[in-house]
Amino acid sequence: PDLYPNFSNILSSKGYIIPTPIQQSSSVPAKDGENLLLIAATGSGKTLAYFLPVLSRACDGNNREHAKKRTVLVVSPTRELAAQLARDASLLLPDKINNNDGDVAMLPNVLLAVRGIPPPTPTQLSHATVLIGTPNELYAVLTRISGAKNFIAGDTLSGVILDEVDVLLPP
Repeated sequence: PDLYPNFSNILSSKGYIIPTPIQQSSSVPAKDGENLLLIAATGSGKTLAYFLPVLSRACDGNNREHAKKRTVLVVSPTRELAAQLARDASLLLPDKINNNDGDVAMLPNVLLAVRGIPPPTPTQLSHATVLIGTPNELYAVLTRISGAKNFIAGDTLSGVILDEVDVLLPP
């Protein structure tokens, strides 16, 4: 929690006090924006090891260098893993309340692009911080939805995560 003050209360409330070895070894380079390849056993804490640094950069409005970089793209090989990652990211990034024109609407910070659920709307996409999905569904969202290219524009992209990259890439 000390490394990620934006998430300190959430992490502490979930019982995360001492980082796992993979989190400890990767946190500083990841926070500094280095490209990393994390390899560790299932249940070792990889998800937080990569989510916390990139979400921290995306949410850090105080740092001028990162103030515009507020979006994260996560590519997952399966629908099930994408849903799990979206759930984990949602615990760290609660939904936003939008008060435009006196209307109160909840806008998700984390969007999911997988087969079987409706794609995000342009409004949802313009307010989201994270878009998680499978390659085909992400491609459909990013090529067909108005404003999607702005979501991943170079000046707003805080990070790209390829989860289970060995499964995503051809042999």
